[in-house]
Amino acid sequence: MGMKTNTLVITGVAAAALGAVAAFALCDLLAPKHGIILRATNTDIDSQKWLAIEGVLKRPSVTQHADSREKLYRVREFNGGVPVGAADEGTLDKTELLEDYDATVAELQRPPGFTGHAFQIGVGAMERSKRIPKDGMETPLAHARPNLVESEEMVKAVDGVL
Repeated sequence: MGMKTNTLVITGVAAAALGAVAAFALCDLLAPKHGIILRATNTDIDSQKWLAIEGVLKRPSVTQHADSREKLYRVREFNGGVPVGAADEGTLDKTELLEDYDATVAELQRPPGFTGHAFQIGVGAMERSKRIPKDGMETPLAHARPNLVESEEMVKAVDGVL
């Protein structure tokens, strides 16, 4: 009877440990993430603020093992609905954009005549995202933890500008 009891106790401890690891992993996946969705007109973010934001985006990563900040944002300036310049700033994969990207047409959906900046700064689910302007739907998306931590740092710095 003692052997059965020991086996049950060991099995119970192992199951509890696995359950705790699974709960921790699930909590990490469901934890609020950080990012800023941009469809910001020049009224939302003026040119001086945008220069300061660009300074934040160009800084080196402060989070160990995170991608460079360039890989954690994608921004495009528009004037009258027409893209300014030949390419987006930043190299965040378009498939990781949380909204406005339709993979079938591979095109940003934006209001006609839009003048300002669009796309996104940082990666992560939308629960704690700041949206400029503050309207539109929210959709969740998960990313690598170091990039989420680095995104949080970027968002804090950009919030300081805004």
